[in-house]
Amino acid sequence: MFPTLDKVRAYAAEGRYRRVPVCMELLADRFTPTEALRCLRSVSNHVVLLENAEADGTQGRYSFLGFNPTLELSCTNGLLRIREGGTDDGEVMAVEDAAARTFGVQFHPESVMTPDGAAIIANFLALV
Repeated sequence: MFPTLDKVRAYAAEGRYRRVPVCMELLADRFTPTEALRCLRSVSNHVVLLENAEADGTQGRYSFLGFNPTLELSCTNGLLRIREGGTDDGEVMAVEDAAARTFGVQFHPESVMTPDGAAIIANFLALV
């Protein structure tokens, strides 16, 4: 792992950095990127897996894993949108593409487990 865990702790103690990227080589025959992604799900509901792969399999494959991104990029019909995190911890809780009248939230307001879910949906429908 680079930097080492001790170095990451030292950076945190100094208070100079809010985020420290960490690099670690994992052999895919022992621990797949999907398994690593599942582990990150225990830390955050907003996890990211980016991969490259060649069809002929002659080149090395790289996977980049992350969680709680500072920015989120999306592209719909050629329109690029860049959004900052929507909560104090940077987790995006809602998205919109007003031009396409497309909206989404990071939870299920219709669920019986969401207090005031019906009111959330009614308020949303009144706005759009």
